[in-house]
Formats: sequence, structure tokens, C-alpha cells
Amino acid sequence: MVLTSTEAAEITQVRDLLGSLLRIETYRELQLEFTKNPKLLTLFELTGKVTRDEIQKRLHLSPTIIAETWASWENRGLLRKVGRAIRKHGWSRWSTKSACFRSWMRLTGTS
Repeated sequence: MVLTSTEAAEITQVRDLLGSLLRIETYRELQLEFTKNPKLLTLFELTGKVTRDEIQKRLHLSPTIIAETWASWENRGLLRKVGRAIRKHGWSRWSTKSACFRSWMRLTGTS
């Protein structure tokens, strides 16, 4: 099946809109997690920037909590394993200090 350029553009637009909806929903879930445990916001910021050992020292979180949180975020597509390292995946590279994240927080009334 060969798509016309219009059909391909429409499919791309639908894919982009679905991605946006998924990002919004995932950030809602993250906001709830961050509200319950503010250390998770810092964990999210530090993930991929410093080692797990450094995170443990800075945040006083157990290795189990860090691993379970990372596993949860990986299951939602926020993180990916690269060898032994954990990296933010795609759109989750938005910093929680970025304009996009701050705008989202304002829109949801959580700023």
C-alpha cells in the first residue's frame, strides 16, 4: 500500500497528537508521584546525569526505592537501559526546570 503525501501527513499528525496526549497523561502521573514524594522530582532530574550511588548519597534513598522507581518509569517509556546505565527516553528529556514543564505545571494548577 502506497500512501499519498496527504495521507502520510495526516498519519504523522495523528501520531504526534497521540504522543502529546500520552505525554500529558504521563506528566499528570509524575506530578502525583512528585507531590507524594518530592525527592522523586530530584531523582527524575538527576537520572542519567549522575550515578545511582551519587543519587543515594544526595537523596538518602535506598537502592530498592531507586530501582523500583526507575523500573516504573521505564515501564511507562520514560527511561531506557543502555548497558548498565539508565537514560531518559525521548521526550522525557524535558527538564523539570524547562519552560515546557513549567507551563504544564501551571496549566494543571500545580506550579
